[in-house]
Amino acid sequence: MTSSHTTRNRRGAMTLIVLLALAVVMLLSAALVRAVAIDRSAAREAARRSQAEWLAYSACQRAISMLARDPAYSGETWDIGANELGQADGARVEIVVEPIAEQPTARRVRARAIFPAEGDRSAVRQQTLIYQIPDSEEASQ
Repeated sequence: MTSSHTTRNRRGAMTLIVLLALAVVMLLSAALVRAVAIDRSAAREAARRSQAEWLAYSACQRAISMLARDPAYSGETWDIGANELGQADGARVEIVVEPIAEQPTARRVRARAIFPAEGDRSAVRQQTLIYQIPDSEEASQ
C-alpha cells in the first residue's frame, strides 16, 4: 500500500507541476501577445504621423509652386483617395494662403494634413511658412 500511495502522490505532484508550468507558459504567451499588439499599434501610429507629415510638406511645396505662377493663389483643399496614396485610407489636405499686412509681398502658407481623413485615430500635421513673392522686375531677369 505504501508504494501505490507514493505513486499516487508522485502522479499528483507531477500533475500539479505540469499545470503550474502550463499556467506560466500561458501568462508569458499572453504578455508576449500584448507586447506585440502594443508594438504594432505604435508602428501604425508612427506610419500615420509620417504620412501626414509628408502630405503637409507636399502641400507647402505645391503652395510655393502655385504662388510663383499666381500671386493671388489663396489655397485649396485636397481629398486624396486611398488608391492614390496606395494606402487603405484616404487623406485630406488643406492649404490656406494669407497676405501679411506689414509685408505686402509676403504670404503666410499654412498646410494641414489629416491621415486617415476619417476616424478617431487620424494623425494631423501642420506646417507653416512665409513665402516672399518675387518682384516682377526680379522675376523677369
